[in-house]
Amino acid sequence: MTRPCKTARATPDGLLQPGLIEAIARFVPSADDFGNFLGAFPEELWTPALTALMALCESRHEELRVYWPSIELDDTDLPPELLDLLRSVASLRLPLHIIGTVRCLQGLPALVAAAGPLITTLMVEFEAEMLSTGDGQAIADLILQCSSLRTLDVSVMSDVQNDNEVSELPALLQAIPHPAVRKLALHLHQARAVPQAGRLVAQWLRTVPGEELVFSRAPGMDLDDVPSLCDAFQANSTLTKIAVHDVPGLDGFHGRRLPRTLRDFSWNVFKSRLDDPPAPTDAILDDLAHALEHTKLEKLGCNYIGNLRWRLPAWTLVDHVRSIDCFILDEAHMAELCVVLPTLPALASISVRTTVPSTAMLTLLCRTLTRCHVTKLDISCPSFDREALKVVLAAVPDLPTLQSVHAASDLWTNLDLFYCCRELVAAGRHLKELTLDENVTYGPDEDTTNYDAVLRMLSLVANPPFVVRNLPEHIEGDVAEALSQSKDSPGRCTLCLRLAS
Repeated sequence: MTRPCKTARATPDGLLQPGLIEAIARFVPSADDFGNFLGAFPEELWTPALTALMALCESRHEELRVYWPSIELDDTDLPPELLDLLRSVASLRLPLHIIGTVRCLQGLPALVAAAGPLITTLMVEFEAEMLSTGDGQAIADLILQCSSLRTLDVSVMSDVQNDNEVSELPALLQAIPHPAVRKLALHLHQARAVPQAGRLVAQWLRTVPGEELVFSRAPGMDLDDVPSLCDAFQANSTLTKIAVHDVPGLDGFHGRRLPRTLRDFSWNVFKSRLDDPPAPTDAILDDLAHALEHTKLEKLGCNYIGNLRWRLPAWTLVDHVRSIDCFILDEAHMAELCVVLPTLPALASISVRTTVPSTAMLTLLCRTLTRCHVTKLDISCPSFDREALKVVLAAVPDLPTLQSVHAASDLWTNLDLFYCCRELVAAGRHLKELTLDENVTYGPDEDTTNYDAVLRMLSLVANPPFVVRNLPEHIEGDVAEALSQSKDSPGRCTLCLRLAS
């Protein structure tokens, strides 16, 4: 957001007081409207809070951004002048999202003192070697002072237990039952120093009208707390999202039911075979079907959708499911999923991940989708080759409702797109969005010769079907003109390529 352009205006009469202008400004919905509104008044009618906000907009600190009506921070260790400005804008009640993670105590006390009531989002990464004795409790106390905190995300960044973890992590987690938090995420990453994690989550479930809970990797949780945690899930009446992964002992919630308000549920969906929890027993799946019986899920993440679909208590729940997410173990597992997909009448989005580079498995999925009404497909496998890429692209024109495709493999390169040129162009004429990824991140010095050649190839196609997102600055003018957004390209497919050369 930038300072509004000022023009000479007569000072309004006394009816327009600075306090009234600030009060009205708080209800302006967009950055452009806010700038226009504020620019309509001479600066002498701005309140100190409005003046401070415009100073924040003009600041050159990379760690701070103003997106009216909110502020984002990438760091908590701020210079005094920024802290003073944040303190001055408090009356505007702008949400302050701390997107950068808190790894140590440094800077946090001063930030909470200056802007604690504004902080609505906080991400904390626990790294034992970055904390001194007492820091865990100090951070927890500061978190509890943030009275407007709505989103709290706590992650443990090491699975190696040491003395600092044993002393500081349990103290830090005392902030979990924060009375204002509505969205709680707790990723313990195999930490074994927090047997009370289940009890703290249960306390939050019982005492706070939470909306979302993500709870993962808690092998050190005291199993004696599992019954009370399951009871807390059943007693809750506000959660709309639950995601649990690798929480030993939780199983299928042991005969308890999940809230009727639940719309988004993810259960032991893993991304790598290294993450595999044990395969669930029939008894666990029966419990899970019972737990979900009274919900009306719209999003379901589960690797055993096929097994769940045919269990009587869950029979009607899947009629509402619009989006599914699963990890495929092998070809037999894919075959089970493909039997179920056409029986989900509301299904519109599917995300499938696997480590099995089977073109036959991919072909089966694409054929099955011709019997569905899917609008979005997300599929990834680290070892899919160019033949797999060709299968995905070739299937697109046969899926009339499909609008968006995201596909990823570590093996795909820009050169593979020349091999699949015909299929790529045909897919582009059908889709609204197409993203092709490979998961290895390359640095800024990567050779872009092959990427540039792909863009040149696409620009030479008659009536190019693509608008390319984030065209490189060095690209030739005629290529940029052919692949850029314009008044003549509202119906073209947005293409995003993040492949190695």
